[in-house]
Order: sequence, then structure tokens, then C-alpha cells
Amino acid sequence: MSAKAGIRDDIGGADEIGLGTKPVTAVHHPWSAQSGANFRTLHSQSFPLRGLILFLALIPFFVQAQEATILILPVEETRPQVDYSETRGLCFRGHPLPECRSFLLTEAQAGYRFAKNGFGGDLHGFVLGGDVGWIRNLDERNAVGGAIGANNLYVSAGPRYRRWLTEEAALDIGLSAAWEPGRIEIVELHVAMMYGDRIGLWVSATHDFGRGDPGLAIGIQTGSEPGLIVYGLGAAFAGHYLVKAISVSD
Repeated sequence: MSAKAGIRDDIGGADEIGLGTKPVTAVHHPWSAQSGANFRTLHSQSFPLRGLILFLALIPFFVQAQEATILILPVEETRPQVDYSETRGLCFRGHPLPECRSFLLTEAQAGYRFAKNGFGGDLHGFVLGGDVGWIRNLDERNAVGGAIGANNLYVSAGPRYRRWLTEEAALDIGLSAAWEPGRIEIVELHVAMMYGDRIGLWVSATHDFGRGDPGLAIGIQTGSEPGLIVYGLGAAFAGHYLVKAISVSD
């Protein structure tokens, strides 16, 4: 056995790797494989730790985003509790809740109607009439009910909606079917702006499906006590002319 071979045998864990003409000896350390296994084990066990560190580092960003969302989103207002213990069941003059649960309509109207050909060709012009009805408050802003009306052109009936804009001002919207002697072919949309349920302005649009005539009317109206006063005056004038007509016929 040559000296070179003896040296290889003495080294023990050495391998000969040939690079060109001169051999190069690579020595495998006896605990190198164990060291690699330990590193891989430590590396795999570090994933949960690194994830925890990353999560803790992102917490400030999550907190800032949540605070920004709270500032952007509107805050729901807490509505105060309304005491209905002293609310009146029925009022003569209309008021919103919590003052009245329901109220009467006693409206008198005066205005002028513009029509394409008039109702029947000659019934456009001044309009005198009135509405009576009942409305119930659903909440502090909305109320619904119905009314029956009559004027020198026709008799009508239909639902009524009231929107309380303030404690005194209100917007009324009514849709009704109108009756003329012998036929029910007219639809009326009535809109009024009332103040204190005593005085207001109104506008109405009608359509006569029988004759195909549209109509538009505007005027003023009174409610509650003023409405009753107008009713009384109208009844007095009507009674006066009725008595006069009877006396003339006799």
C-alpha cells in the first residue's frame, strides 16, 4: 500500500474528487447532516412566530382604518321618546302628533277653473265649494284619511294625505273621483298648502274621461273655524235665495 493510499485511509471520511490531474479531497463533517436537519426544523417552526410578529405589526394599521371608518360613517341619531299620555284622540283643528291623534276637515274653497272646453262646454269659471272629512296622524309627519267635496261643478270623494312640514304648515294631497248627474267620469288631483289648518292656497287638475276635457283650477281655502264660518254664511245665503224663490213662485 502506497503512502498516498495510507493517507486516504487515515483520513477516514474523505472522498476523492478529481479536478483535472490533481485530486481534491472533500471532507464530510460527521455532524453536518444533523446540523442541516436542525436548521430545517427551526425554519419550519419559525413560521407561526413570524406570522404572529407580522400580525402584531399590522394592528396599528387596522386600528387607524377602523377609526377612519367610524369618522366617515354617519352616526345614527337616537330619537327622543315622545310622551303620548296627553294626546287628544280627536281635534277639531288639525295638529300633528303628539297633540292630536286625528282631526276633522272642514274646508271651504273659492277659485277659478280653466278648462279646454269646460265641463260640458260652459261650466268653466268661478268655483265655490267645500270638503269635509277625517284624517288620522300616523306619526309626527304623516297623516292619512279621506274627504267628500262638493262645488258648483260636481261632487267628489277620495283619500287624502297630509304631510306636516312644521307644527303649523302642512301639505295636503288628495285624489278623488268626481260625479256629475248621470255619470262618474272625472278624476281630480287636489294639492293644497295650509297654515295652521285655517288658511291656504290650492290647485287642482282634473280630467274628464267622458268628454276628454282637461281642467286646471287655483284658489284659496279655509279650514277648521273659518271653514265653519264660511259654511254658515253659505247656508244663510242659500236659505235666503231659497225663500225668495219660493215666495216668487207663489
